[in-house]
Amino acid sequence: LFYGSILIQLCQLMADHLPQVLAQAVAYVYERLDTMNTVLVDRFGSWFAYFLSNFKYHWTWSEWEECVMLNKTDPNHPKPKFLKEVFLKLLWLTFHEKLKD
Repeated sequence: LFYGSILIQLCQLMADHLPQVLAQAVAYVYERLDTMNTVLVDRFGSWFAYFLSNFKYHWTWSEWEECVMLNKTDPNHPKPKFLKEVFLKLLWLTFHEKLKD
């Protein structure tokens, strides 16, 4: 949580550069979820939900549309599971109506 707070503060202070770099890092880790330990995936999901909750839930979700198809063909794939967990954690962090927006 401490490192997450630091990253959030840095994103706010360096809004021209750091958010793009962080988005690339998130995409890099997301693409490699199937090679990661489940504990690491869970921690990454917790951090990602915390991050999203501090930035009004804005993300380029269209880049992760493949996840919907993966869920239909292989529901046990780590990517759909990861996103489900992220959304569950987001529900804990906010009201359902706010998340729908």
